[in-house]
This record gives sequence, C-alpha cells and structure tokens, in this order.
Amino acid sequence: MKKSKILHYLRFVVFFAFGIGLFYYVFHSQEEIYREQCLKDPNHLGNCSLWSKLLDDIRRLNKVLILLVMVGFIISNWMRARRWVIMLRPLGIYAGQWETFWAVHLGYFANLALPRMGELARAGTLAKRLNAPLEKVLGTIITDRLLDVVILAIFMGIGFLLQTQVLYTYLSTQAHISLWHLMTIGVAGIIGIVLIYILFQTDRIYHPVLEKIKTKIGGFKDGIVSVLKSDHPIEITLLSFGIWLLYYSMTVLGLKAFAPTAHITLIQGLIVFVIGSLGMIAPTPGGIGPFQFFTMSALGIYGISSLDGFSYANLSFIVIQVITISIFGLLGMFILARTKSNHPNIENNIQA
Repeated sequence: MKKSKILHYLRFVVFFAFGIGLFYYVFHSQEEIYREQCLKDPNHLGNCSLWSKLLDDIRRLNKVLILLVMVGFIISNWMRARRWVIMLRPLGIYAGQWETFWAVHLGYFANLALPRMGELARAGTLAKRLNAPLEKVLGTIITDRLLDVVILAIFMGIGFLLQTQVLYTYLSTQAHISLWHLMTIGVAGIIGIVLIYILFQTDRIYHPVLEKIKTKIGGFKDGIVSVLKSDHPIEITLLSFGIWLLYYSMTVLGLKAFAPTAHITLIQGLIVFVIGSLGMIAPTPGGIGPFQFFTMSALGIYGISSLDGFSYANLSFIVIQVITISIFGLLGMFILARTKSNHPNIENNIQA
C-alpha cells in the first residue's frame, strides 16, 4: 500500500477517534449539568444518571419523526451548500455542489470542538481545494451568516407579533434584557460601525498593520457583496428561507417526537425555535450550554418542567445534531481528503 493511502486512512482513524472523544466530552459535561438540575427538582426519584434518563427518553421517542428531523437537517445543509456555490460564482470561484456540501458539514464538526472554528475550517478547506483567495471565501461565509441573522430576525419578528407578551416577559424576566438594553446595544453597534468605516476610509492614518488589515477587509468585502452581484438573487432568497423553514420544522417534529412536549402547538414551537436559536449563537462549541438553557427556559413558559425541558434539549443537541454532524463531518474529512476538485478556479486561471 502506498504511503499516501496509509496517511489518508491514518488521518481518518485519528479524526474518527477525535469524534468519539468529543462525543464523550459533550456527554460528560452535560451529565454534570443534568445532575445539578435533577437534584434541585423536588420530584426526582433519586436516580440522577443522565445516561439512564437519555436511554429511557430515547426508547420513548417517535423514531419516524426523529428520522425526519435528521433528514431535514441534511437537506438544509444541501440547500446551504447550494447557496454557497451561487455566492462564490461572482468572485470567479467555481465550486461543486458535493464539495461545498461536505465542507459545510466539516465546518459544523469543527464548531463542536472550538467556537467559530467551523467558519475558518470550512473556508480554509474549500479555498485550499480550489486554490482560491481565503479572504474572499471567508467573505461569502460572512454573507452566509448575515443572511442567517436576517432570516432569524424575521422569524423572531413573526414570533413577537404572534405572542408579544410571552416573548417580552421572557426577555425581561428570564434573560434580563429590557427594551433599553436592546436600544443601547443597537446604538453602540451603529456608532462602532461608523467609527470603523471612517478609520478605514481615511488616508491620514498610516500603519503597515492597518494597511494589511485593509487589504484583508477588501477581500471580505468582495465576498460580502457577492450576493448583490449574483445572477440568482431569487434562488438565494428562496434557499435562505427554505433553510430556516426546515430548522423550524425540525424543531416542531422534535417536540412532537418527545412525549412531554408533544402537545406544544405550532406557534409555541416557533417561540421555542426562536429562543433556542439564540442559544446557538453563543460562542461555545456548537452552542452547548446556552442552547440547553434557552430551550429549557422557553419550554418552561408553556409549563414544561425543567427536567423534561433539559432532556428534550439534550436529545435535540446530542442525539440529533452531535451524532449527525459527527458522522457527516468525518465523512466530509475523508471524502475531501481522498478526492480532487473538478471545478477549476476561473479567476486564478485568468490571472495566470
């Protein structure tokens, strides 16, 4: 066997072991949190083993609905990969659907290890594979995230319209976020953006480091405006809404699959989805910790006990996301390492 093939297989084994170790780490950290929550609950029966409870909860899950949730997650990633392909084209970067699909999963998998590492891993893998400028590829991922924020804001707006009092009560009492807090953050953000814009537009201040940052930001800017240059703005819009509609559907199906939360309505599921998504934004590996807290708190609004809410959050996070992402992330590493791109970078060819 050739040395290169041995290295490929060895890399696969190492990353597979890493995935198993990461899964154990996630479970162990959640077991400590569960035990603390369990002991605080006056109705617990003395058995505070997360493993026992998860096994019992898994046995009670509606397996068909859980399978649909996992399929929905894969389809949403396929749509995200398609959107990425479209955003790269105006930059002269031509990527294949399958390689972006596996790169997306690779990014999610990296996020399980280190917060926000996924964006860099996803961009770096594709940039190296296509011999494309890393800054421009990163710029498209920034655009990708900005689109997610916009769509999430729309869902949040719909949620506020449908259940204004419920969400306002949650933000003010549970999250301790008042209207003044939101306004202060918004004003501070606008001022920060204006100051940064002025700093990078003026030529009066010169420093080699500053000039290098300007060059990098120029690459980011090219990636960010790629949506505006795209010949398929309608498809990008439909894909963006489709991704988040699938996320919402996955939340509803997951709630229906778990007996203690099966009675949650579509509107209530929207609120759980929105608040849980806020937890995923937190800079922790895969949103671990904040996702459980936000989801459990959101379910508590509708009378779901803390233990059942925490159990659902863990089932959603560990059984569905961690397992699916680990499997497809490892597959992505293996496939991208073993194959070469059939889509040359047109921009680089022209420059050459």
